[in-house]
Amino acid sequence: MKKHVVKVALLAFASVGAAGSSASAAITMTHAAAFHAYNAGEVTSIDYIVNAAYNIAAAPRSVIAPVTFVPPFAWTNKNTTFWVDGTLAAGTTLNITMYAYGENGVFVTSGSNLVTVSGTFSRPIDLNHISNTDYISVFATLPANSGTQFFGILSST
Repeated sequence: MKKHVVKVALLAFASVGAAGSSASAAITMTHAAAFHAYNAGEVTSIDYIVNAAYNIAAAPRSVIAPVTFVPPFAWTNKNTTFWVDGTLAAGTTLNITMYAYGENGVFVTSGSNLVTVSGTFSRPIDLNHISNTDYISVFATLPANSGTQFFGILSST
């Protein structure tokens, strides 16, 4: 079995606004290398390159990853937009869904985006009413035969 050494690029920091006023933002970046096969039996179907994860199997495969989201201050009931990036092969589709669960494991919200236009994409997924204590994950079904590459997820809130 081919083993992959995966490095995860995660970034979270606060920024300060100009003109003497202060504003805070949570900036998140989850690289596609953080993704794992959703089913253990499909581990050898998911491959990685420097900038993306992709499916090398003859059938669609699903991947899942945590989204590290660290707001610089406590907040609740916030609407947040995450951006999913990649490139889609002609004639295929990519379904990406994000989920948020509270610290007690109770479902909070979800959002999804179905990418159908081939080429490089950056598509929004909105999660409404999330809090800084919620756990966020992303689930994507990658089309067959490695024509589609999933780069990762970005957010700046």
